[in-house]
Amino acid sequence: MSVNVPMSALIKVSITSLVRDNRPSSPNWPGLILEIGEDQILRDIPLAHELATELRIYNIHLAIDRFGAGISSLAHLQELPFAELKLDRRFVAGCAENDTSARFCQAGIQLTHRLGCKAVAVGIDCPKDLETLTRMGCDMGQGTLLGTAITKEKLIATRRDRLI
Repeated sequence: MSVNVPMSALIKVSITSLVRDNRPSSPNWPGLILEIGEDQILRDIPLAHELATELRIYNIHLAIDRFGAGISSLAHLQELPFAELKLDRRFVAGCAENDTSARFCQAGIQLTHRLGCKAVAVGIDCPKDLETLTRMGCDMGQGTLLGTAITKEKLIATRRDRLI
């Protein structure tokens, strides 16, 4: 499961203690991905690095969200221990028919893999884009074609139904 979290929330809350004290104790727990916007990460790279390193112990990983939407320095990416890079929807949407978007997606996927991370395409809304991204080797995707976000209440109800 992935959850969008602003960097400011991670600063205000002792996220490492919160996770340590409240994460499931089951050995089958698949972990959690915390998505933080690229622009927020670049504001405090040392803090992002520290959080990513601490949380990894508890099977919590950070994802760089909206990658490509900001003006990030590629030099910083090699310093950060992230599990995922999420390609921004402005490049993903229409990549099957727009050569420039397709080239950006391909380069982003290759870069992500070379950094040892998974590539996640955001904004997959049509089958042609999904096919194109799959051929490019994209690991995962998000978008209306694949499903919509659910509310906290629905998530809790779904989890409760599975436990009964």
